[in-house]
Amino acid sequence: MYKVMFICRGNYFRSRFAEILFNKLAARERLPVKAFSRGLNFSGNNAGPVSLYVPIALMSRGIEPPRRFRNPLRVQERDLKRVHVAVITHGAQQLPIIEEKYPGYLGKLICWDVPDVTFTREDFVKAADDAEQLLRYEAEALAVLAKIESHVADLVARMKVVLEHQNGNLGTELVELLSAQAA
Repeated sequence: MYKVMFICRGNYFRSRFAEILFNKLAARERLPVKAFSRGLNFSGNNAGPVSLYVPIALMSRGIEPPRRFRNPLRVQERDLKRVHVAVITHGAQQLPIIEEKYPGYLGKLICWDVPDVTFTREDFVKAADDAEQLLRYEAEALAVLAKIESHVADLVARMKVVLEHQNGNLGTELVELLSAQAA
C-alpha cells in the first residue's frame, strides 16, 4: 500500500479536504494508495477540529463526511519517513519550512499552489451579522477547495496511470514518475 500525505499550514482546511477526497477517489479507482494529512504551522486560530467548509464541500460532492473529525495533527519526521509522496498545498508558504525542518525529504515532495483563504476566524466572527460578507467568505473557501479537488483528481489519475504501468515496489521513484506524467 502506497502512502500519500497532504500538508497544509494547520491541518484544518485544505489538507483535511484533500485527504478525504483523495481516499474516496483512490478507492473508486481501486488504487493501492491511502492518504493522511498533517499541518506545519499551527496558528491557534481555528475553531474545532476542522473548517466548517470541509463537510459542506464533501457533502456537495456526494461524500459523507466522518461523524467525528479528529483534531489537527502536526507533521513529524516519522510521517515523512513512512510516505511515498508528500503533497504541500502551497509551495511558496510551506516549502521553506520543509526545507528548513526536513531537508532530507525534499525528494518526496509535490508542490501545489493553492493559498489558504484570506479571511481569519476573527473576520468571520466580526461578520456574523453580515450575511453578504459571510457568503463572500463561503464562496472564497469553496473556491479554494475546488482548486484542491482539481489537483486531487489529477493526482489520482496520474497515480492510476503510473501504478498500472509499473511493476514491483516504486519507492521514491513514484514522485519522479508522477512529475513526468504531469509534464
